[in-house]
Amino acid sequence: MNRLGSRRRNLSSAAGLALLGLIAGSTVVVAAADARSEAAFNAGVRAIQQQDWQSAVNRLEAAIVADPTNPDAYERLGYAHQQLNEPDKALKYFRIALELEPNHVNALSHHGLAMLSAGNMKEARADLDRLTRRCGAGCAPHDELQRAIDYYRLKQGGS
Repeated sequence: MNRLGSRRRNLSSAAGLALLGLIAGSTVVVAAADARSEAAFNAGVRAIQQQDWQSAVNRLEAAIVADPTNPDAYERLGYAHQQLNEPDKALKYFRIALELEPNHVNALSHHGLAMLSAGNMKEARADLDRLTRRCGAGCAPHDELQRAIDYYRLKQGGS
């Protein structure tokens, strides 16, 4: 084999190793981002359990920065904003969660509750219908929204 052929093969091998290193390196970066997202998400959930709503917002926002494709983080962030009486922000995050995962039962339930709070029975019923198809009676998110709709209708005189 001549020197030029040998050099090409060495360059090709070096390029392959470099590419493999880039792939392995990006895997490490993705794993680190996943770990950051999971840690921030778990801290946000703990803050919700402690009813520390602003801390929950901060931690869940960090989880979303690390992984903007996590529908659970958006749903929990919407819930925290709902507890802070920030309905527009809550709805924004429930909608994003549903864009990422259209049958996310908690996002459907909380979106329906937010719609009900805004007086939008039609949207709340639509969310309940989706929950009925997804998990049905006996499913906590479904039952929570059903009770809220029943109470709302009772307050409105049965309409």
